[in-house]
Amino acid sequence: LWVTVQRLDGSCDASSTTFSLRGIDTRLVWRSSAADFNAFLIDTKDKDAAAGFSDAGCAGPCSEYQSITSAASSYNLRVQADGGPWEVFVQEYR
Repeated sequence: LWVTVQRLDGSCDASSTTFSLRGIDTRLVWRSSAADFNAFLIDTKDKDAAAGFSDAGCAGPCSEYQSITSAASSYNLRVQADGGPWEVFVQEYR
């Protein structure tokens, strides 16, 4: 069963509150109508770990998901989006 740990939506740039992941099966699920959409899962203990690469992204309308590898830690979700509504979910399999 996939359980949503964090959800974020909007129509421009946004950041989530801090949340915890347990380091188990994790995925990002996103839907976007923005012209440009990028989501970053940022470890609060190592903010440079992403090295500027997004964990999710698309240009134009999309609806996708991506399995990710994440250590047990505290995270923030950051989205950079331009020109349309979007939503992103961080989910763990429990």
